[in-house]
Amino acid sequence: MIAYVTAWLAFSLLGFWKLTDPRHQMLLSGSLVAVAAGVTFGVLRSAGLGVFVFGIGVIGALLRLGRAWGRLPVVPPR
Repeated sequence: MIAYVTAWLAFSLLGFWKLTDPRHQMLLSGSLVAVAAGVTFGVLRSAGLGVFVFGIGVIGALLRLGRAWGRLPVVPPR
């Protein structure tokens, strides 16, 4: 049980961690979502437990991912 609470706390904090570079933010947030999905369905094999452990962190990571996507520098075509 302590491992689940520790994972929940760490993942929640990492999910809401804001980086200044949008590319690094997308890399971090995308990695967190991929790790959460992989651990939920590969190791835990329980969607309910995965939502409990990773839910808040995934929501934060998805919010940061969406905001970073909107801030990416657009290079005009030549």
